[in-house]
Amino acid sequence: MITINKNTETPIYKQIYEQIKRDILNGSLTSGMRLPASRSLAAEYHISRNSVVAAYDQLVIEGFITSKTGSGYYVEELHFLPKRDHDKVDRTQYSSKKSTVEELKYNFRYGNLEYNCYQDSNWRKCINAAMDVLANSQSTNYLPAEGLQSLREELALFLRRTRGVNCIPEQVIVTSGHQYALDIISKLFISRDHSFAMEDPGYDGCRELFIRNGHTPIAIPVETDGINLDAVYKIKKSLLYITPSHQFPTGSILPVSKRLSLLEYAAKTGSFIIEDDYDSELRYNAMPIPSLQSMDEHDRTIYIGTFSKSLSPDLRIAYIILPLCLLNEYRKKFRISNSSVPTILQIALCEYIKSGNYERYVNAIRTHYKHKNAKILSGLNLDSCDIIGSAAGLHFLINIHTSSDQDDIVNHFLKYDVAVYPTKRYWIRKELCPEHQILVGYSSIPYQKLDKAIEQFNRALETLCV
Repeated sequence: MITINKNTETPIYKQIYEQIKRDILNGSLTSGMRLPASRSLAAEYHISRNSVVAAYDQLVIEGFITSKTGSGYYVEELHFLPKRDHDKVDRTQYSSKKSTVEELKYNFRYGNLEYNCYQDSNWRKCINAAMDVLANSQSTNYLPAEGLQSLREELALFLRRTRGVNCIPEQVIVTSGHQYALDIISKLFISRDHSFAMEDPGYDGCRELFIRNGHTPIAIPVETDGINLDAVYKIKKSLLYITPSHQFPTGSILPVSKRLSLLEYAAKTGSFIIEDDYDSELRYNAMPIPSLQSMDEHDRTIYIGTFSKSLSPDLRIAYIILPLCLLNEYRKKFRISNSSVPTILQIALCEYIKSGNYERYVNAIRTHYKHKNAKILSGLNLDSCDIIGSAAGLHFLINIHTSSDQDDIVNHFLKYDVAVYPTKRYWIRKELCPEHQILVGYSSIPYQKLDKAIEQFNRALETLCV
């Protein structure tokens, strides 16, 4: 039985199609049954025969019915799976519950930014101007995998001026975020005989991504002045991931003597070094440290950077500076790929850098976070803890004078509406992680709330160390 409602916006052909399809799926119309002739169905319901034919044609296309010349339309033979009892499915195990940590007043999480590009009118103007460029274009096109050429040119100039990076625009690959940059690199080395090695402790996002792509990370111990060179020298040929200008998470700086030794090792063994310069803009009490790549005379450094710490993490824009010797391999593996970063963002960022507004904005956020850094360090009760790596970036580590382990420390702070974070996740050899250490990020708490946040932090610290 078909019901036709002529007072609804749903077209009549679609009403017929939906009802016949439903009856086939629920078994009311079984395999081999003949449907009413289109002419007779149209006459019965006082509708256009074209509406009936359109509904039947759609059902034929989807394979629900078949048309037999001179005979009519018949229900196809369909084999259905037994119906699932949806009432018995426990969906709670798949639901995304909002973390109670996110709801805390004082969340010392690393990575989130309360000062971001959306507050800068110059960035918004660049976005609007990019929209005008696209609106006036003859057509919108897929960008090549490497990204917008004009942006790559600006990045090459900017990185040479600010970080001493030696490259040509052809070496610049614009990527949709820091992890995608690492993903590209890991895939370039899947079939090579390089052993992947990284700092320990180090960035767990890098470690997990390389494991996912088939690499087995070798742990290189981190000392007060960066990675242990003797551990590196034991590897015959490596793809070595490091954060030399601001080691994550310890904040140590790799001195020039170790940098030169690493570059010599890479040149002699055919190794490559991934230099992650993730927050090089944010040094507070000294000049920015030149990049390792700027010292590399043998083209063995793969340099990566991101705009997540300066502009906003949700923009998902990062970049790779590939050595010239890897360009052909990249083009071969990604020859049918397109850029994964929206064109509008690339046009806007290109203009933002070219105009000088990005550099002015970076100077402003550096000053802002320098003040936050100083306020926190001057306000914390240092009698109960030792602070590590506070001279740059958006986080530092705290070793607390307590017998409690990391989980107990984190849970204790939660009682005071304060979220701090364990550091064990950053270690490959987790048994070496200091038990009384936490990571404190300060980029997400607004400056005007810092006094109260520090007060609560100190209260939790004092009661923990009693």
